[in-house]
Amino acid sequence: MRLRARLPVSAGRNRCPLRVVALVAFLAAACAAPTPTTRRPPSSPRAPTKPAPAPASRPAPPALPSLSPWYVMVPSLNVRRCPGVTCSRVAVLPLNEVVLRLREDGEWVEVRVVKTGETGWVAARFLGDRPVASAPKPSTPARPAPAETYKEEFLE
Repeated sequence: MRLRARLPVSAGRNRCPLRVVALVAFLAAACAAPTPTTRRPPSSPRAPTKPAPAPASRPAPPALPSLSPWYVMVPSLNVRRCPGVTCSRVAVLPLNEVVLRLREDGEWVEVRVVKTGETGWVAARFLGDRPVASAPKPSTPARPAPAETYKEEFLE
């Protein structure tokens, strides 16, 4: 059950609208008033000063190898997380996939795959500077000539 306080009919009827109008006028003036800003005195011409000291010389970053395209020369090439066969495989690249060489570490090269943007390490011997028509065939040892057949006349 809600109780409402009842005011006498004559209580504050005339003053209430004035208070609301005064409050609205005050808020409107406060919102419209510009925010105070601090003024600087006019700048006077300054005398030339010493140039800023040069930053301490840093060693130049290592130069990146040529970012010319390199091509995968084998039917499939494992891209690894770090330079070594024990590292996990990130991707497998097909024949003639285009990569960019980023840096070298011995027999391994860090590459960025142009198609996907992935980076990883591959063995340098499987990359070439030109695409290949087909994968090189692995060399197989020469098979020995078939054994000669002996004539039966000598076997008796």
